Formats: sequence, C-alpha cells, structure tokens
Amino acid sequence: MHSQSRIHAVVLGLVAILCSTHSGYCKAATHYASIKQFPFQVSVEMDKTRYCGGAIVGDQWVVTARNCIPENTKEVERVRVRAGSSYLASGGAFHSVNKLVRFDRRSSYDMYRHTNANISMIKVDTPFYYSPYVQWSNPNLEELTANMKFSAAGYTKDKKKRKTRLQMVSLKYLDKEECIDLFQGKLNITGDLGCFVGATKKDDTCTMKVGTPIAADGLIYAIVLNTDYCKLNRHPIIVTQLENSSGTIVQTMAEFIPRKMYEIDIEENSI
Repeated sequence: MHSQSRIHAVVLGLVAILCSTHSGYCKAATHYASIKQFPFQVSVEMDKTRYCGGAIVGDQWVVTARNCIPENTKEVERVRVRAGSSYLASGGAFHSVNKLVRFDRRSSYDMYRHTNANISMIKVDTPFYYSPYVQWSNPNLEELTANMKFSAAGYTKDKKKRKTRLQMVSLKYLDKEECIDLFQGKLNITGDLGCFVGATKKDDTCTMKVGTPIAADGLIYAIVLNTDYCKLNRHPIIVTQLENSSGTIVQTMAEFIPRKMYEIDIEENSI
C-alpha cells in the first residue's frame, strides 16, 4: 500500500511539473457560459457540417472571419445563422441568409476607409429579435492594450457529452513583438493581425471556433482567424483586429435603415 501511495505521489508530481512548464499538456478546466454573457455571439453554419463563430453588429448583420462563408458569395443557401443559444447545434433561432460579403483590399471600400480583408459579413433574411439572449454589439475603435480583460466563448461537450455548449475563455492580448517572439518568426504577423493567449493555464483556446468574437466590456475588439497553434505553450490564437474596420462595416450596412429590434420572450429552458 505504501509503495502504491509513493507511486501515486510521484505521478501527481510529474503532472504538476508538466503543467507548470508546458501548459499544452494540461487539461483545461471547464467554465460553462450562458449566451446571456455573450448575447451578440452567433453560430455560423455552412453546408450543415462546418461551424464558425460570428458577432451581431446590426439588426440583420453578422461579422465573421473571411473563410467562414463560400468564395462564391451568391451561394447564400449554403449558410445559415443560429442566434440566442448556448449550444452550438441546437436551441435559439435559425436565420436564412440574404447576402454574403467578402472583402478585398482592391475593392471600392478602400475609398471610404481601411478595408480589413480578413473579415466577411452576412446579412440575414429577417431581423434578429432583441432579448436577453440576442443583442447586437459594436466593433471597438480603440487600440488594444495588454492590460485589458478580454473574454470569448468557445465550445465544449457538456458533462454528459451529449451537446456542445459555450465555454468561457479569458484571454490576454499580446503586442506585435510578443506575438512574433512567441512564434519565433515563423509567422508573418502584420497589418490587422494580432495574437491572444489564454489568460491562465486553465483557459483553453482550442475550444474556440474561427470567427469567434473577442470582447471586453461588451464591445468587440477582434475576430478569431486561426486556432491551429492552440496546443502550443500559452495556447496562442491568431486574430484580426477590428479597430480600423468600422468604416467598412458601416458602409456595408449603409443600405440598412436602423429599426427598433423586436422584443420577444424566450423560455430559459429552451436556451
């Protein structure tokens, strides 16, 4: 019995050492979140198999990553948006798509203001219904700083492993130099690109989908572009920052006349 106890203690000690030196080896704790904490977040579904995140920025508009919509923007039937749900593939309300916009730096949008070619926008057929679970947010216009408290909602299996639901992830912003050093110069982080890492070793960025909005104080600061490196030490992700994109987003929605979002009661147990 004593020898087994010693072996158990040694194993726990090795795990602790690995966790302190290589956070990628550690299983992150699960912090389930409610859509009430991220009411602007939606799930963007393409071809009923591929899922991205997205953020509501108008009563019919969503901003997401460029690669979350088809290259042929006329193929609107391939995309639909789920809003108001804490779960990736159930609950809330589906919205069909009316228009898809992929940006290019040579487009006419350049004449209005800087164009962020890493984002795309989706216009849904019918307005989102305002509720505690569905609200729009605005892209932030200020520069990101390392001392701000950022968060996002990834997705993970629930305790019964039946459904994929929101998980809270706290994040820390890295400036360009830190970001380049983290990847040892292997990636070209320029322009609107930036990096976030898990704020603690328990914050697992691997749960986040491409297109997920990153927020602070209810404002959207960035959109996730790449999570391929999330298993590295510190769980880094690559994002596109939105501080220079407000002109692009506003002009895209210019044809839309703001209307009061409709209020609707939704049963809590349906979320």
